[in-house]
Amino acid sequence: MIEIVLLLACFCVVFIIVLAGWFLNKGEEGDECEVKSPDENGTYKLDDKGKCVLKSCASGYSKSGEMCVVTPAAPAAPAAKTYVEGDIVRITRTDGPLMLHEVMIYDETDKLISHDGGVTVTSSPTEPGWGGVERLTDFDLMNSPFHSLNSDTETFIEFKFSAAAISSASVTKKIKRIQILARTDERTAEVGGVNIEVLNGTTSVAKKSIPTWTDGYSHLIEYDPKSDAFMTTNTDGTPIKTTKIRLYNFGTDNLILAEIQVFDKAGTNIALTGTATLSTTHHPHWAANFANDGDLTNTAHSADGAGAGQSLDLDLGGEKEVAKVVVINRVDDIPTRVQMHKSVVQFFNGAALVMTTPPIPNGDKAKYEYKVGKFINRWIMT
Repeated sequence: MIEIVLLLACFCVVFIIVLAGWFLNKGEEGDECEVKSPDENGTYKLDDKGKCVLKSCASGYSKSGEMCVVTPAAPAAPAAKTYVEGDIVRITRTDGPLMLHEVMIYDETDKLISHDGGVTVTSSPTEPGWGGVERLTDFDLMNSPFHSLNSDTETFIEFKFSAAAISSASVTKKIKRIQILARTDERTAEVGGVNIEVLNGTTSVAKKSIPTWTDGYSHLIEYDPKSDAFMTTNTDGTPIKTTKIRLYNFGTDNLILAEIQVFDKAGTNIALTGTATLSTTHHPHWAANFANDGDLTNTAHSADGAGAGQSLDLDLGGEKEVAKVVVINRVDDIPTRVQMHKSVVQFFNGAALVMTTPPIPNGDKAKYEYKVGKFINRWIMT
């Protein structure tokens, strides 16, 4: 009997010790714990019932039942619009005739949509002997610009987009920018008091007046209808990648100059290492290489009587980043005889034409400077 009592007592002691150990080692709610097949991206903790459960997941993962799954990426924010939607572009003046050489309208992909046949151009009556609306989309800088009647004070030009030029049904376009090239003849650019407006049906979605200039510069006005701003300053822009520079004369006169300078973004005149070629040469004493030899006392001169379209090509010897072009007038005995009027500078990368400047304006200035950039749009005359 005593043996049985002792055995029961020992059993009770062991039970009490085991039970005490279990209570002492029992985790509390929120303590970390382990499971047989854990998710490597998860953290396990005891719940209020003492069960080991998946509590949280590593960064980049989300809890899905008893698993951690990759958190889906948040949808990208929509890109900010860089355009306005419209089917009509109107150019108006309330104090006199409109006199413009070219109007260029671009969509959100920078495609030129004013010259592709999907637009009808109308205007108020035009001055006899001057250009009509066809002059606004032909890139013809040699002949007279568009000119509405001198006697009219309320004048307009309207571009209406449609599926075809003969269709009356309009088509809405995503219009990103509008460029206007003012007249480039001997008169000062007359763009003061001119308004640009984009309409969607009868609703005006953007409208702004062109600032007035009286400086005689050759202006290419660029209007951003989305930001309602004109991009008209000569602040430095992104250099243009080009392999060849062409000075091209749209006029009927000779092409005569002392020097063409081409500067990269570091300010180095890379024209000095290029190869110059004239379309025609007046005399060996006025050869093309005099245009990029760094000597302002000699002259490059196209042939007399060669006709319109004379040019000077400057091969840069490979792709270069061009930030500025300077064209210097002849400095011989007739320095006021400027024969670069209506010339433009064209930038080529291989066979591709990547940019054309506005025409060099008329005048007897010694130097014409053009800073390259996305919104650089006039020559500086010094």
